[in-house]
Amino acid sequence: MLATLTFTNNLTVSKTISSGQKISQDIIDKGNNHLITLTLLTDTGKKVIYSESLGKSEGILIPDDNWSTDGSYFYVILSGPDEIDPLAFNSEGQRLSGNKDYLDVGKLFYDQTGLVVGGNIKWVAGDKLQFSSIGGNFQSGPIYIFDVTNKSFIKQ
Repeated sequence: MLATLTFTNNLTVSKTISSGQKISQDIIDKGNNHLITLTLLTDTGKKVIYSESLGKSEGILIPDDNWSTDGSYFYVILSGPDEIDPLAFNSEGQRLSGNKDYLDVGKLFYDQTGLVVGGNIKWVAGDKLQFSSIGGNFQSGPIYIFDVTNKSFIKQ
């Protein structure tokens, strides 16, 4: 289940994602846009894992079922007017891509296939994230599995 949030100034939302771990989402209104910061809170401390200025029609959604089957990863959804873009994170806050703490699954998927993520996002194994795709003319495409470790896509 996804929650829609409406705010007038600033908002902080925390969600437990696993025993002892939470994601804190801070939203700061900046007029024409808002700054969204995600902080991973663990038993050993806290770490900012995402911070971006987004347009008013964009946001971060934290689904209820966002934790991988083995507890190694979680995802959030960058949501815009015409897209949903899963961002995958390591549960310990370790970097997954160069200087970023996350993998932008939607961007990688588009760059490699020319398709976009359609929805029905769920973990099917420890590092395997499954989702539907959308092709040209907004037609439903095949199901894909993203392998976080290898940063590759498998068509089902």
